[in-house]
Amino acid sequence: MADPVIVSLPRLTTQDALVQWSRHLIDSLQDVFSGKRLGQISPNAIVGGVTGGGEQGPQGPTGPAGPTGAAGAQGPPGATGATGPAGPPGADSTVPGPTGPQGPTGAQGPQGNTGPTGATGPQGNPGATGATGPAGPGVPAGGTTGQQLQKSSGTDYATSWVTPHELPPGGAVGQVLTKNTATDYDAIWQTVAAGGAQTWIGASPPATPVVGQLWWRTDPDQTLYVYYDDGNSKQWVTATPVTPFQGAAAGGDLTGTFPNPSVVKAAGAFTTGGALTTGGNLTVNGTMLATTSRNAAVTRGTTITLVAGWNLLTWDTTQQDFGGFTGNNRLTVPAGGAGLYAFGVYQECNFGATTTRLILAACMNAVNGGDVVRQEYPRSANDYSAVSCVMCYRLSAGDYITAQVYSSAAVSAVAGTLNRFWIARIA
Repeated sequence: MADPVIVSLPRLTTQDALVQWSRHLIDSLQDVFSGKRLGQISPNAIVGGVTGGGEQGPQGPTGPAGPTGAAGAQGPPGATGATGPAGPPGADSTVPGPTGPQGPTGAQGPQGNTGPTGATGPQGNPGATGATGPAGPGVPAGGTTGQQLQKSSGTDYATSWVTPHELPPGGAVGQVLTKNTATDYDAIWQTVAAGGAQTWIGASPPATPVVGQLWWRTDPDQTLYVYYDDGNSKQWVTATPVTPFQGAAAGGDLTGTFPNPSVVKAAGAFTTGGALTTGGNLTVNGTMLATTSRNAAVTRGTTITLVAGWNLLTWDTTQQDFGGFTGNNRLTVPAGGAGLYAFGVYQECNFGATTTRLILAACMNAVNGGDVVRQEYPRSANDYSAVSCVMCYRLSAGDYITAQVYSSAAVSAVAGTLNRFWIARIA
């Protein structure tokens, strides 16, 4: 028997190297058994035949996967793993679950609101017929065709037959029924003038007048008449008195006819034996007499630069002075001129870039304030502003009126040339 062949398994790192080594081992064993090679086979020699005879080289690339082997026997079950986190809730089921057992009856709740009234039930069966009542008073006996039943007193059922009063026949559209005499039910149809009043307007009277009716005769004399009953007859009489001078010729200082005569123009000078007095203004040939018409007006043609405080307005032009009012930049009531006066002032002012409070005032018996009427100027930078003051006051002889402008600060403000200061006696 031949000696055993001992082959040590070399360190093989890849599947391909193992296959190569196995094939080489088989080939070597075949050679030994066939007598080509004898003795112990060196593993290194076998490996070297596979690897080239040197040291083992680096691991080669992984070869392709071999075919899947047969499934091995199932191993024992592993230990139960830890419970995973809960998943999201699933969709609501559309299939209701089984009805649970009925719970115990709860405590009685409070009484609810009264519900709506139910529908009316069907009508019940008619009751039995009642007993016949006593006979009523009935309709009074008598009466004729066309009569009507009318209450005869306040007592219940007190009635009687009466003949109704009919409207008089005739009448036209728009006419009204009016009393003709004092007799009951004596009425006639009458035409009413426009506006509803029973007044006839025209050159001729109405065809069927009634007592008390008015007629305005438009031609020829525009006279108002009334239809009058004097107890014996009825006729139209004048409702307004007629002047006895109607159409009469005027004489003396009058010319023409009444009621509208004219005054004859005086041929000579007008003279009077005493003092001439009048309750108002007296004008002769278009000129107002200064002795009876007391008034004055002044203006100024220059500007005045205003300072802080009261500024007395001065005047350089007298437009009129009937009574001796002007002088010393004031309007003074002359001797014998006591009475009720109207007076006023108008003044335009010019503001500069800076505005301040300006007040126009009419002052009595004062040159530094003491106003009886005032008006504040509207403020407008670099622009003009104008106001006026008017007052009525009873003045005595010697009283005087001044016009002033008050400035609350020293700014660039000027009283302009548009102005007027006036006074007039009115009573």
